[in-house]
Amino acid sequence: MIRISALNDSSSSEDEEACNKPTQTKEAKESEAFAAYNKALSYQQSGNWEYAEKLLRNLFENPFVKEATTLVESDDEAPSSSSPLHPGLQLLYLVHKNLASILLQRKDL
Repeated sequence: MIRISALNDSSSSEDEEACNKPTQTKEAKESEAFAAYNKALSYQQSGNWEYAEKLLRNLFENPFVKEATTLVESDDEAPSSSSPLHPGLQLLYLVHKNLASILLQRKDL
């Protein structure tokens, strides 16, 4: 990231630390969440249901999925047909669906 400042600027070190902190982009968060979901699917397909369940439950703590969860919980205004849906909503649905499938196979449902 390029930062322009005056040569005689005496900014505090706190400002510099705030600018130098690495932040994860929305696309990176989305990619990380879908990678974890795909990993859980591979464990589910191989029959390792306990580990797949653990990975799926951990996805609920993922910031990308949490953002989608808050959209569902707030439900203040219904999305219009012209506005795009949050991509995390599909992932949230798929996590619930596959978690239910695992619990059904283990007869824990």
